[in-house]
Amino acid sequence: GNGNGTIGNETTLNPTYAADASDAGTAVTLTMTVTSTNSCSPQTATASYTVTVDPLPTASAGGTETICSTGTATITGTSSSNGSINWTHNGSGTIGNPTTLSPTYAADASDAGTAVTLTMTVTSTNSTRHFVTKCTQRKTRLAQQVKPSRNHLKSVMMN
Repeated sequence: GNGNGTIGNETTLNPTYAADASDAGTAVTLTMTVTSTNSCSPQTATASYTVTVDPLPTASAGGTETICSTGTATITGTSSSNGSINWTHNGSGTIGNPTTLSPTYAADASDAGTAVTLTMTVTSTNSTRHFVTKCTQRKTRLAQQVKPSRNHLKSVMMN
């Protein structure tokens, strides 16, 4: 083959190609050559098979932000490729636009005093073909520290 991966079972009718990371986004052509064991002509025959190696999904997010317990935080500075995005969280609030690079987390009052972790999962949208590398989910976490808001504290003190 013309890729950087390895061929297993190369002397059988069912070889396997294990792609190398550097093969991502390329088409690798595998060529099978059969040599005759008799005196018939032609002595060899060849056949080619092309393997398209899809790139893995990527995800990048980081940092922390402090917000009030009834505040919001819009995530910025994230990136992803080769997949679809979905944000999840472990807080009591809600996420708006969870399938974008810039979702907004709206804290709930019960998030006060906790670190809420937002997780961006990028799932491969690559095609599924025989002998193509499996594309896995990549997760990146971004912590949001939620502090009690002054308004919330004032309303508690007045009760």
